[in-house]
Amino acid sequence: MNKELAQYIRHHIVFVASVVIVGFTLLAAGEYYLYRQTMHLNQMISEGFMQVKSTQMVEEERHNDEIKNDTIMKEKEMKGEGSMMNDNTGK
Repeated sequence: MNKELAQYIRHHIVFVASVVIVGFTLLAAGEYYLYRQTMHLNQMISEGFMQVKSTQMVEEERHNDEIKNDTIMKEKEMKGEGSMMNDNTGK
């Protein structure tokens, strides 16, 4: 009877230890998987922010170019009007 009880207890201890080890192994694998997914998500977010930033920079450059073009056109118009005035007054 004692021998059977000792064997049962030993079998139970081995079974519980195996379940605990498998459980911790699964938890570690799950944590690693979540870590990799988090790194992938962070990379995607970072790339999205870079795209937004580059788009803003392109729009800013376009806006600056438009301002420069408007300024150049106004200067040309003013020069053109000034020369026309000079031409008209000379006639």
